[in-house]
Amino acid sequence: MEAIRVPKMYCPFPPQISCNAQKVHEHSLAWATQFQLIQGEAALRRFHGTNLARLTARAYPEASLEDMELLNDWMVWFFVFDDQFDDVVGPTLESALSTVHAYIKICEGVSGQLVHGPAAEALRDLYQRTLPRMSPAWCERFTRHFIQYLETYTWMGQNHLQGTIPDLHVYLEYRYHSGGAVPSLDLIEFAYHLSLPDELLQSWEFERLNRAANRAICWSNDIFSLAKELARGEVSNLVVIIRHRYHLSWPEAIERVNMMVGDEVRLFEKIERHLPPVAPHLAADADKYIAGLKTWIRANFDWSVETHRYLRVEETRAGETVSYVEPILASVPQHD
Repeated sequence: MEAIRVPKMYCPFPPQISCNAQKVHEHSLAWATQFQLIQGEAALRRFHGTNLARLTARAYPEASLEDMELLNDWMVWFFVFDDQFDDVVGPTLESALSTVHAYIKICEGVSGQLVHGPAAEALRDLYQRTLPRMSPAWCERFTRHFIQYLETYTWMGQNHLQGTIPDLHVYLEYRYHSGGAVPSLDLIEFAYHLSLPDELLQSWEFERLNRAANRAICWSNDIFSLAKELARGEVSNLVVIIRHRYHLSWPEAIERVNMMVGDEVRLFEKIERHLPPVAPHLAADADKYIAGLKTWIRANFDWSVETHRYLRVEETRAGETVSYVEPILASVPQHD
């Protein structure tokens, strides 16, 4: 196929980035090494080239250094875990899928000590450092969203193994959770020490703002990551699905998805302009949260065009797993 060109995306929100990006990068390198999420030279090169600290520094630019370090540890876990499913093949992928339930158990606090391995231990550490600082309502919401994110791997992995291109409407529902954007947007409250009640976040306006931000982030990611995913035979990608459904060329399918992304950003702007008044005691936190959603949209656009994650795709032969994927998933006793 012809070379994939990423189009210019509509985003009126100004770019931001914290001056702490390099310090955060160094912290998370030490953290990921401590928990053996990074073991070999290939994984280390992948870590430096991906440079998730720049995403975190863009997405939560006003967070304190201490908070940003924890936020970036979450981003590292998300992306390293995702590589276990995106960049492995055949029996290795089947084995990875069989462990998803183990991470759900960690989130639920059920038989947690029966689950071992670098990713499991790192996830426990993240939970122990995050949840005590947040309200019970936030913890319940974040955990529910995180479990929904984990559950999508089974569906996407089966599509990959079978080569089944998903139905568009089914895919869009799964994509809402599969990108990890929902818990990442939940972390806006952690980053800025906000306290927003469920009644506000579940209102039509705030739910739709969240959904528009989520779609802009996840759908644009399907453009940015297209070359990488095609190299791995991935079919759970909006560009692939749009091309297949409407019999388009690759440039036409990319531009169709780009238009969908722009429509969601414009919808976000429209909803924000017509927001009803928020209770005075919640107004300041609500404004910071909305600003955080806009910052995340822009952060995703800016980081995606600079990270090596999408710019440099490691070529592999059929049946071969890329060099930077290491054995970090759970080791679960057979009787569990």
